[in-house]
Amino acid sequence: YRRARAKFLSEEIFAEAFERVRPYIPQEYIDEMHGLAHGAELPLHIIHHIHALPAITEWGGKKRIKRLVKQMVAGEKLGTSCSNIGAAATSTADGRLYAVRVLDWGLHRLSKLHEYPLITVARPSQGHAFANIGWVGFIGAVSGMNEQGITLGEMGYGDPPNETLRGKPMPFLLRDVLQYASNLGDVRRILSQSPGTNSFAFVMTDGKSSESEIYLKDRDRFEVFEAGEPLVDNRKSFPAFQNLVYGGHYDERMARVLGRHHGELSPELFMSSIIPEIAMKSNFQNVVYDPGKLVFWVNNANGPKNRAAEQPYTFFDLAQALVSF
Repeated sequence: YRRARAKFLSEEIFAEAFERVRPYIPQEYIDEMHGLAHGAELPLHIIHHIHALPAITEWGGKKRIKRLVKQMVAGEKLGTSCSNIGAAATSTADGRLYAVRVLDWGLHRLSKLHEYPLITVARPSQGHAFANIGWVGFIGAVSGMNEQGITLGEMGYGDPPNETLRGKPMPFLLRDVLQYASNLGDVRRILSQSPGTNSFAFVMTDGKSSESEIYLKDRDRFEVFEAGEPLVDNRKSFPAFQNLVYGGHYDERMARVLGRHHGELSPELFMSSIIPEIAMKSNFQNVVYDPGKLVFWVNNANGPKNRAAEQPYTFFDLAQALVSF
């Protein structure tokens, strides 16, 4: 936290960001942050500020505040963007659905968060059980899968002038998806009805139906693109591949790689070859999901110079874990 605060030059930007998003955070998450602060014996404002960090890093407005995080967001060395893939049927080697979540966040350059990975398995009193694939001290979700086979993937999508922090923060929006979405229809409802903040692209999959969709969301729009459908808007154009959705920082490179391996995609190929080719230098975490079986593989960066793409993966069986809970 101290190093992240130093990078942003001022603690006030964290306080300002949390003040703007606070009215849109469900009370249950506010209570959970209180509990985390008490249990960790940390000041509550530190917990609040840590959970404001994802909103700050994707907020285009920060460039107009003396470019406080120019190196982290605008530079290749610490840049954020991420990449995501949903592949099924004729695009994969065995016809199964697989999803890939590449998190290019750069925090291994600024902090030791990568040293504290945590898979939290939750059975809430309402909604679905889920695995939140994150880190100690962070209750929001940026990667995860629930017992219905819904998987999470997100990435920043430019900096349109309508970006704002006055809306539900992305990590809590994705917590809602984990807990309350039974299918992609529920995902669309949750995303579309939430007050938008920054510009994001989300890739979500459903292991029950073997469906994948990509969503573009900001303050003023919500668009849905299905597998095999070309994604075209005023900023990007992604070539279409049958039974495949994808997007990321190196969009042209992704199109070449996925086109070359269409029909051969598998967890092993994603981990050994494709993720290392499409991940940025800021690659912080990767997840390969098999949502039909409720299993996934995850890795994290190893030190400030060692991105996640070259690290070993840990296998996790959510279905088996839920038997024990």
